[in-house]
Amino acid sequence: MGAGKKEISRGFLMGRGLFVLLAMIAVCQTAEADQLSAQDLGKDHYLSYGCALCHGLNGDGKGIKSQQYVPPPTNFHDLKAYLHGQDKGSIRRSIMYGIKEDNSIMPAFEDIPAEEVDQMISYLQSLQKS
Repeated sequence: MGAGKKEISRGFLMGRGLFVLLAMIAVCQTAEADQLSAQDLGKDHYLSYGCALCHGLNGDGKGIKSQQYVPPPTNFHDLKAYLHGQDKGSIRRSIMYGIKEDNSIMPAFEDIPAEEVDQMISYLQSLQKS
C-alpha cells in the first residue's frame, strides 16, 4: 500500500473514531435529558395531584395541611423519613395504595397512569439526593 493510501486509511479511521465518540456523547446527553424531563414531569404531576398540600412545595413535608397529621407527611429529602421504603417499588405502593397503618392517612391514588407515577417517583428520588 502506498503512502497516500495509508494516509487516507488512517484519516478515515480517525474520522470514524471521532464520529463514534461524538455519537456516544450524544446518546449520553439524550439519556440525561430524558431523565431530567422525567423529573420535571414528575414534579408537575406531584403539584397537579395535590401532593404539595401535605408534603410541601419542595417535598420537605411542610405543606399547608401537614400540621393536621400525626405522623407528619414524609419529608422526601430525609431518607430516614421514608417509613415505608425509599425504593421505587415502595414509593409506587405508597402512591397507588396509600398508607393506612401507623396512624397515617396517606390516600390512595389508584387512577394515576403508571407513566405519571414513574415520573413522580423519579422526581421524589431526585429529592433524596438534594
